[in-house]
Amino acid sequence: MTHKEQESFDINDDNTDDNTEDNVSNEKEEIDTAIARVFYASGIPLATIENPFVIQALHKINPEYHPSSRKSLLTTLLEKEYKQVSADMKKQIKNSNYICLTSNGWTNIHQQPIINFMITTPQPIFWKALESKENSHTGEYIAEQFDIVIKEISISKIAAVITDNASNMKKAYSILQKDYPNIIFLGCFAHNINLLIKSVIELALIKETITPVQEIIKFFKRHHIENALITRWSSHYICLQSFLASKKALQNVVFEECFMIDLQS
Repeated sequence: MTHKEQESFDINDDNTDDNTEDNVSNEKEEIDTAIARVFYASGIPLATIENPFVIQALHKINPEYHPSSRKSLLTTLLEKEYKQVSADMKKQIKNSNYICLTSNGWTNIHQQPIINFMITTPQPIFWKALESKENSHTGEYIAEQFDIVIKEISISKIAAVITDNASNMKKAYSILQKDYPNIIFLGCFAHNINLLIKSVIELALIKETITPVQEIIKFFKRHHIENALITRWSSHYICLQSFLASKKALQNVVFEECFMIDLQS
């Protein structure tokens, strides 16, 4: 082999090493990203990544792979994923002819008042959650927050805004309609049905049926019979359906001699 050929061979060999290192680096980055998404989407405590059994399991899959730290999951990987998700959302909105903006308010487990904003394209997109802190959820405050979100998205894309039928939301509608006459503001139809059923259930005729059923279910609360929830109209249907499905079992129980003795005592 001539000196020139040897030199050419060495150069190609260096390039091969560089390509291999690049491939390994890209593969680790892809695995890091995939694992990070598992943590973010599942709500797994970030410290789990440093658990020795988790590290051992990952080494079993790929002995050459060294997982990122909790700090990376909390900083660089999270920032990268946030940027990617934001870009995907904006692209999805851009490709939609029209979108619907929805919102709801609630109090989280820390007793902090929250307002969220969702977009349907028609695929739902979680836009953001706002901690309102000391601000009361007045119609004026809600209208102000809607105005910010509408401008963040794109006024021309929004066909409708939908929320529940609370009085503060209706007040917000009246304020926003002046500035956005081309946007339709609606109360949620499902929430309307929920309010309607709630009123119907308060009728004496309906209470005569539901109340005894709920009392019996409370008695058997340790068994798998579904009780009704105040905030979900469909739960009353499920409650009665579950009760009827358990009819024979309940009859057998109440006619048992030991059950009658327990009641008498």
